[in-house]
Amino acid sequence: MFDIHEKKLKEEQLHALVTRYDLINRALVEAPWDMVVVAGDVVNPDNAFWWSSQFRTTLGFPDETVDKNGVPLRVAGTIRDITYEKNKETVVQEMTNRLELLSDCINEMVGALMRQRSRLRRSPWPRRSLRRRPITSRRVQTKPR
Repeated sequence: MFDIHEKKLKEEQLHALVTRYDLINRALVEAPWDMVVVAGDVVNPDNAFWWSSQFRTTLGFPDETVDKNGVPLRVAGTIRDITYEKNKETVVQEMTNRLELLSDCINEMVGALMRQRSRLRRSPWPRRSLRRRPITSRRVQTKPR
């Protein structure tokens, strides 16, 4: 009789690792790939490739599994869609331009207000205060009789 308990545990651990890898792979933004290099030649047509589903989807291909045996020399890499980063750069640049324009407008308005204030101070016309003066009671002094 064979004890298969240890074999079952290893199979369950392997299954858990594969499941974890698949979940992580689905969550990736990047599109990983892997190549088994035959005879140290990266352009050898016998090299075996593995492409993730993200890689295939990014390039517009259906998801397939390709298995080939080869020498255990590997080249790995990823491909990533940078559309969102490019859009962020455009939005940030547009906001920067608008903020610079707003800053220039504010500086121009402050300068105009300062010039207006300076002109009013030099004006020959009497200025009237817009503030109300508090009413104070005045004592009327009377002459002694």
